[in-house]
Amino acid sequence: MPSVARPRSQILAIAVFSLCALFMLGYPRSPVLAESADRVLLGNGPQGYSDGLADFAVASRGVMWGIGASGTFVAGRILRGTNAGQSWTSVSPPGYAIGYGASVSVSGAATVTFLRVRPCADSACYAGWAYATDSATGGTTSGSILRTWDGGSAWARLPGAGLNPRAAWRRPPILQFVNARDGWMMTYPCCKSGLIQMFDTTNGGLSWSLQTTMRPNVSTGIVAVTTFRFISAEDGWMSGVSMGRPWLAKTTDGGTTWSSVYLVPPKELGHGLMETGPVTLGDRGAGVVPVTFGVAHEARVFSSGAYKPSGEYAPPGCPCEALYVTRNAGRAWAPTSVVTVHPATGSNPYGVLAEVLGGGVAWMFDGIHLWATDNYGTTWTLLSGQRLLALQPVPALRFLNQRDGWGIDWGGVVYTIDGGRTWQTEHAFVRS
Repeated sequence: MPSVARPRSQILAIAVFSLCALFMLGYPRSPVLAESADRVLLGNGPQGYSDGLADFAVASRGVMWGIGASGTFVAGRILRGTNAGQSWTSVSPPGYAIGYGASVSVSGAATVTFLRVRPCADSACYAGWAYATDSATGGTTSGSILRTWDGGSAWARLPGAGLNPRAAWRRPPILQFVNARDGWMMTYPCCKSGLIQMFDTTNGGLSWSLQTTMRPNVSTGIVAVTTFRFISAEDGWMSGVSMGRPWLAKTTDGGTTWSSVYLVPPKELGHGLMETGPVTLGDRGAGVVPVTFGVAHEARVFSSGAYKPSGEYAPPGCPCEALYVTRNAGRAWAPTSVVTVHPATGSNPYGVLAEVLGGGVAWMFDGIHLWATDNYGTTWTLLSGQRLLALQPVPALRFLNQRDGWGIDWGGVVYTIDGGRTWQTEHAFVRS
């Protein structure tokens, strides 16, 4: 029988009918539907826990990273967030876990740290480094340094020196990179040694060299080294808990040698324990470092033989918070106005949180009150005089700019678009 050519309109009708039939049958499934089928409300895991994140970092509204909180179905995982924190995906290296007490940052020092290495708009712009242990052994094997070049989609184990897992049991090491080659790693003390070691790498983490060994000592007033921040491959700052005077250490040779910098405290606060935070330096030599007077964290890990923190080391009326400001790249520092935070800071077990941006913009949170400044701490504005239930307790408070900020909520994150005056809960999901 001779073939008969079908009219074009008839062919189109058959094609449309076929597509409709396939759609009604549910096959093939669209990528969006396939993804949403695996999405689970962040924090509502099989065990019923409601706090999903232990820490998080913000690169933009569309690119974030987080660490899954202990006891949740995302525990020990690295998570990548999008959509202003509404959607999260696990990007953890298979077979490895990020330990308890881990932190994450963008361009700062943390257990998992990311750095923008190419000009683009998504997570593929970022390289990342992480300290992790073998999840199959429960962290009893030596730790490893892992690296990603695409924001966490793929990881490789670097052949660097293994680390004693006991040294990372209470607090894992922190890393920072200023470019794709130059980086540093600081390990905290374990057991009776009390030694803090800093390593450096000049090849992206392929190998590490021991640079500095420190033992915090009561006689020097240095109780504990808690963090560091490099501004360039040569210039960096180290800070921590001290007795009597806020303490910093500065290096100008990439971390080989350090010199102590003691800041002059306000007269009424020149005793007790105090904690100096990380240094933030901007353009033209202006910079800020937050100092908390009256540290009373019972859970903080201090070196052997150092003071054990308690209320007796807090000046009357404290904890108190002040920003020290420099106008000459750290050659001289001066405190601005001191703010007395809520005496019962134990209501927020993470203590006083200070989030500092460039240009003198900063926020401070004590578990009940939230303050903001845009003039380097000369004046502070109380944004809320009542308990912020959505932010209680909060291990992390992050701002992208003067308007957009995030905090950790029981179910994921809370979000502000007015600088912290009002907050709303995000319905955060993670791909399981």
